[in-house]
Amino acid sequence: MQDGLGEQARRGGAGEVGHIIVQPARTPLLVRPRRLPGGGRRPARPAPRRRPGRNRDRDREPAIDPADPDAALEELVRRAENGAPGVLRLLTRTAVRVGAAAETIAAVLNPELLVLGGHFARLSPWLLPGVHETTAALRAVAAYQDLEVRPGRLGPEAAARGAALLVGEYILDNPTSTPVRPRDP
Repeated sequence: MQDGLGEQARRGGAGEVGHIIVQPARTPLLVRPRRLPGGGRRPARPAPRRRPGRNRDRDREPAIDPADPDAALEELVRRAENGAPGVLRLLTRTAVRVGAAAETIAAVLNPELLVLGGHFARLSPWLLPGVHETTAALRAVAAYQDLEVRPGRLGPEAAARGAALLVGEYILDNPTSTPVRPRDP
């Protein structure tokens, strides 16, 4: 909004969409056990038999500490680059959810370009194939055929840089509207 009027991008979009709930919290990410006719649950599967000589704890990588998001991201990238099966499954599921969000954004705003910013940009080598696969059906519709999804280049600081740029542009465009502090003697 500027001067009470909505600003529009070239194709009518409004700009950044920062938070979309793709899967509501009330729906668990894990698959629920199937119910049998009559309301009962299927019996639990027997535990898989361990192969002799295999140490499960030795093969499992330690948990990623979420206290430092940048370090956690780099560890996730390292594990993905090394082909850790659990991480690759997680990124595949994430790509489908990001693709679903991209479809929603494209259907509502009809942009030419969707940018995976912040941490998603760093994970784009693993996310983009799934996002493109998820949005393929939407891109088959003429109105969305030019939709492009690509990683951002500015990293996690993109929002702060954009905000600073907007403030700078406003000051340069309206120099007399910017308050000036009196100098101390």
